[in-house]
Amino acid sequence: MACESGLRANELRSFKVGNFDFESCTVLLRDQSAKNRHEAVLSLRADTAAELKQLFANKLPETQAFKIPDKPIKLLRPDLEVAGIPY
Repeated sequence: MACESGLRANELRSFKVGNFDFESCTVLLRDQSAKNRHEAVLSLRADTAAELKQLFANKLPETQAFKIPDKPIKLLRPDLEVAGIPY
């Protein structure tokens, strides 16, 4: 989701399961969560929407969609090293 959307960590943290509309393959980014403070409806690729729908199955709409750590780079650095990409 982060790679496809270009959203910032705080924006991703703000999503609740209920923000996702799997029928139209979109997600609602509320204005208070967006960097520019404007509400936006973002398109999802059909395959991404299908995977997220599975991931969120049996979760309540108010459940936080993603658990993003305070310092997401700590998760990324080992992957960069394995891929041979300098940080």
